[in-house]
Amino acid sequence: MKSFINRNLRLFFSQPKNVILSLFSSIISLTLYLVFLKNNLLDSMSGISNTDKILDLWLIGGILTITAMTTSFTGISQSVYDREKGVLKDLSLTSLKSSEVSLSYLCSSVIISFVMQAMVYLLTFALFFTLDDLKIDVETSLILLPIFILNSLVWSGFNLLVIKNIKNIKSLGRIEALLSTAIGFFAGAYIPLGVFSKSAYSIIKLTPAPYSSSLFREILLKRPLEKIKIPTSEEFDFRKLLGIGIEFYGKLTSGYQNALILIFFCLICLIGGMIIDKIRK
Repeated sequence: MKSFINRNLRLFFSQPKNVILSLFSSIISLTLYLVFLKNNLLDSMSGISNTDKILDLWLIGGILTITAMTTSFTGISQSVYDREKGVLKDLSLTSLKSSEVSLSYLCSSVIISFVMQAMVYLLTFALFFTLDDLKIDVETSLILLPIFILNSLVWSGFNLLVIKNIKNIKSLGRIEALLSTAIGFFAGAYIPLGVFSKSAYSIIKLTPAPYSSSLFREILLKRPLEKIKIPTSEEFDFRKLLGIGIEFYGKLTSGYQNALILIFFCLICLIGGMIIDKIRK
């Protein structure tokens, strides 16, 4: 099992094309932000100090969610290629059980997602440090590490559930394109979550994406928001607009609540995957 996990990791990281394509949605999000979105948001928040740095951190939160989803999908999609090439049939002749094979794909996907999140975090921080003199303290960065792991587990479980229902490479490409496009909106990276209509917002809340990006933003923006001291009467609307908390019954979720919701999503996806395996036996 360990050697199979290493094989999956080697297949991903040894091909620069895989790495770049898995980050395509994150690159698009960053480009849209720098070219269009940032200036528009700066104009609408002209009365708040250090808005550029707050928006940079807001975007990083969204990009990390996008990265967690797309890279884990690319990693776990290797199972579809292996199925079409007959690798899974060959594995059935070995001592590896089907559940162990699925677990191997899941583990390699979690590792890929974690490494790529950490890499993207460092790269985006370096970029905004250069552009806007953005600074993030070491303590905040350390707090993010377990969140990287949680997001890796959530999105790997989610993608494993999706992949189990994909029968061929052609369908894989279509699903990947759909998910890669949707994740940018659902994470509030292309458009702030608070801008969506009530119906769209309700649909978005049915996925892990808003809670993932909200958790990142809660951590990244905690100290900067404490410094600018937004008036209490405006704080709710400001946080809802930027997706720093997801609204339920007139209140916004906390970072702790977002983490619990993500754990719930993770368990649902993993249990769903196990049920599918049992049905197909």
